[in-house]
Amino acid sequence: GYEPGNCRWATIKQQANNKRSNVLVCVDGVEKTVAEWSDVCGVERKTLEYRIRVGWDHKKAVTTPSLIKRK
Repeated sequence: GYEPGNCRWATIKQQANNKRSNVLVCVDGVEKTVAEWSDVCGVERKTLEYRIRVGWDHKKAVTTPSLIKRK
C-alpha cells in the first residue's frame, strides 16, 4: 500500500517521463525518453520521433542538428 516510506513527490515532467507509452532511446549506453533527449540535444521532440520511426540510428537521430530552428 501507499505509505510515506514508499512515496515521493514528482514533478509533472517526471511523471510524464515515467509512462509505459514512452519511446526509450539509447545513445552510448545512456537511455532516455525522446522528450528527455529533445531537452538535452535541442532537437524538437517531433523531429526525433519522426527520425526514429523512419529508421534512423539513435545516435544519428539525437546528434544531427535540425535544419529548421523552432525553439
